[in-house]
Amino acid sequence: LHDVSFWADIRSELARSNRELTRLARHDHLTGLFNRPMFLDTLDLANSRLARLGGRLGVLYVDLDGFKPVNDRYGHHTGDRVLIEVAGRLRRAVRTSDVVARLGGDEFGAILENLRAPEDALRIARHIVETIAVPFDVDGTQISISASIGAVVAGHKQPDASAMVGQADRMMYEAKRRGPGQIALGHADPDVESP
Repeated sequence: LHDVSFWADIRSELARSNRELTRLARHDHLTGLFNRPMFLDTLDLANSRLARLGGRLGVLYVDLDGFKPVNDRYGHHTGDRVLIEVAGRLRRAVRTSDVVARLGGDEFGAILENLRAPEDALRIARHIVETIAVPFDVDGTQISISASIGAVVAGHKQPDASAMVGQADRMMYEAKRRGPGQIALGHADPDVESP
């Protein structure tokens, strides 16, 4: 009887460890958001649904403006606190069906399925810009940053999810060229009309 319960405990602990390893492999350790590989996997699935069901699929590439000086002036601990708060704000700024991920450093992404029109992606991106622009309070210190966003909308299945993310990344750099807190919209296929 003792051996049975011992092995049951071992199996239970192994199952718990496997679940935790799976979670760690899919999520960013700091923010709890999906990580880049999980984001790309999720985008591949969304892309497949787009091919079957139609509609529009959007990808947002979000880069924080003025984040490096936060780390330089206040330290990485404060920078981490800001990134955690950014993650929470992003979750609240998108629709409940949207997927948000930390792509690396101070870059984040969002997958927007079932868009009615490109304007929907712009509306969500504007809401993110407004949400991030509200000063962060870290231990009584007010920290202001902004977000530049590259948006891409597709109306047909794309050949590769990473190519769509790459295009959103290029649009983000276009937004940054316009100044902090800007949005640039691109299209992944020619049938999507500009708003």
